[in-house]
Amino acid sequence: MRYHPHAGAARHRAAGAAWARRFGVEAAPEHVLVCAGAQHAVTVALATLARPGDRILTEALTFPGMRTLASLLHLRLEGVAMDAEGIRPDALADALRHEGAAALYCMPTLQNPTAGVLSEARRHEIAAIARAHDLAIVEDDVHRLLVPDAPPPLARLAPERTYLIAGTSKAIAGALRIGFLVAPPAMVERLALTIWATVWMATPLAAEITALWIEDGTADRVVERRRREAAARQRLARTVLGDLAYHSQPHAFHIWLELPEPWRSDELVRAAARRGVLVAPAEAFAVGRTPIPRAVRVSLSGAETREELAAGLAVLAELLADPPIPGPAIV
Repeated sequence: MRYHPHAGAARHRAAGAAWARRFGVEAAPEHVLVCAGAQHAVTVALATLARPGDRILTEALTFPGMRTLASLLHLRLEGVAMDAEGIRPDALADALRHEGAAALYCMPTLQNPTAGVLSEARRHEIAAIARAHDLAIVEDDVHRLLVPDAPPPLARLAPERTYLIAGTSKAIAGALRIGFLVAPPAMVERLALTIWATVWMATPLAAEITALWIEDGTADRVVERRRREAAARQRLARTVLGDLAYHSQPHAFHIWLELPEPWRSDELVRAAARRGVLVAPAEAFAVGRTPIPRAVRVSLSGAETREELAAGLAVLAELLADPPIPGPAIV
């Protein structure tokens, strides 16, 4: 219950290093910082790496919290073209050909919103491009532990420039609000100062609970249960949605649902909301002038029970079986 060092107590940082090993990264405890959740870890990394007006590259469709953070820090976001896997190395190289960037923010595993997973070969390409252009990488890997056989993280391929976000909220519990930031050794002290400037320290009581669960195996058991639940909900989604096209992974807690003609994402969002079902429109994830796909992100974890999830998915299937009902004319 006392004040702790800004980077976290030594024991909590050691637990963070043990947690990072689950992500495929070997890190010394002194290179791990304890943050107040993964979003705070991203904030700490970008606030340390970039200055107002700096250019930050992201996937063309990215986590909406990143857009809000960029606005807060006055950073210029630029989307990099994607495909089914995620960010395209050739597009990343093109984006860096004439102008540098302070950092690349990306989600290589179960990308939000598309659920793409970068192949190992592509991760090597991205690491090489980042090294050639002296580009820092903020690797948001909060969904990684849901994928039993995920390719190696960028932090293992380019550790000297990668800031790995090893969160606990997606893998264990949303209210835990502890995230571990694994950083290049030379940057740890500067990152600790940013933690001091933002929250002074992550809540030690929450960090203690997290450390205990990592040490006694509770965290691993919860992760395994969450994997099984995600797989069950994915099977349920396929059954209820039938022939509707969507992108996802066997252990993902979200799907990227393509909309049949003539539906647009804003129309489905409104129609579903009237039926008590909430989905996120493609517009919420698009960076800059990225073309808006006709798709929505559907969370499979928001419903308390599988029965509630099935009912919500059935509403989406029913709506998409027919064209949207035109709204009133605007004069």
